[in-house]
Amino acid sequence: MKFKSFINIFLLVAISVFAEANKLNELGTVTTYKQESILVELNEKKDISDLDLVLGSENKEDAYPQQTIDFEIDRSVLFLKGSRQRLQSELKFIEYSFLYIKSKYLRHYDTDADFSDVFENKKYNCVTGSLLFAMIFNRLGIDYEIVETCSHVCLHLQYDTINVLLEPTMRDGIVKNRKDIFFTMCKYQKDKNEKVVKVLKSSYTPTNTGYYIRRINFEQLVGLQYYNKAAQYLETKQYKLLALNAAVAQLLYPSSRTQGFVVYSIGLLLNDRQLDYKSKSQYYLWLKDLINESLLVLK
Repeated sequence: MKFKSFINIFLLVAISVFAEANKLNELGTVTTYKQESILVELNEKKDISDLDLVLGSENKEDAYPQQTIDFEIDRSVLFLKGSRQRLQSELKFIEYSFLYIKSKYLRHYDTDADFSDVFENKKYNCVTGSLLFAMIFNRLGIDYEIVETCSHVCLHLQYDTINVLLEPTMRDGIVKNRKDIFFTMCKYQKDKNEKVVKVLKSSYTPTNTGYYIRRINFEQLVGLQYYNKAAQYLETKQYKLLALNAAVAQLLYPSSRTQGFVVYSIGLLLNDRQLDYKSKSQYYLWLKDLINESLLVLK
């Protein structure tokens, strides 16, 4: 209930921002953010395309054209559909699709890559790479699960006679043996990203011990993309964009990961001596309403 009340408050703020922006946009003095309209559309339960939702986390002035991205995805889907009939099994088709997509789009690993970077300069990370596979698999009717660990995500396909792990960040990236799948997941559990661990340890320790091995859906994966963007905006002290992205992340994927990050962000915000009191108070209220009262005691 508390989070719903926050969303309503946040939406009222967003609506007022939109109204003011309409007056000032003629002068070119105000920029509205995609995340504000995404929050409104999600709250009103409007239909949002997967691509609109994913790209809603980006605010690039020279954004790569969304129409071009949509065309690229559709072209890949059509090509793969045409190849499906000549392959002898569903597993071979999955392997072929994975290698085709990876070789075509996922070439340069970059921790901070946006989804549009996949098409603009072939840069990607585990979240944006998994998002691309998920979007194409959705269009191809391929069933999959998304596996989340402490600081990594990948795809797992397990049905009928198929049991394969698809890892976007590996050169081959196809793990088929059950034992190899198990040990790969164990490795991900141990290899924790220092930034993520720092965020969590600086805020609080999650009580749900099984958190870092879990199955999530496409919408939750998109939530992780907004979480990643919030973390980037924290580094550059863009607190409004931090709050907006964290709000969408928590709406799409309520999690202790995001809660811990927001608590940590509040601590840095309150200690930011370069920020004026009025702005600091506003950002604090936005972030405070994103988390449970039990987490407001900063360590």
